[in-house]
Amino acid sequence: MATKLTVLSNGSLRVEGTDFELVDAQGQPYGLGGRERISICRCGLSKNKPFCDGSHKGHFEHNAVAFDLPTPGGAPANPAPAAPTPPDAGNQPLA
Repeated sequence: MATKLTVLSNGSLRVEGTDFELVDAQGQPYGLGGRERISICRCGLSKNKPFCDGSHKGHFEHNAVAFDLPTPGGAPANPAPAAPTPPDAGNQPLA
């Protein structure tokens, strides 16, 4: 199974798969004990960071809804519609 990351609403980042590794800032691997699913803390309240221990309950709100990131160095993936042109405020009659 390919590695899958799921951003949970009001909660952690779930990592699932049969072949993933979690390493610290120095590149040292965490011992995951053969787990194929772990949850990573997003709220900063866990006493077992980087792993989630459920401390976020009632203290962290984030409605996880997917969206497209803009293309690197390019235009936004979903550009906003152009604003309508305001009527001419000069002495010209409105059509």
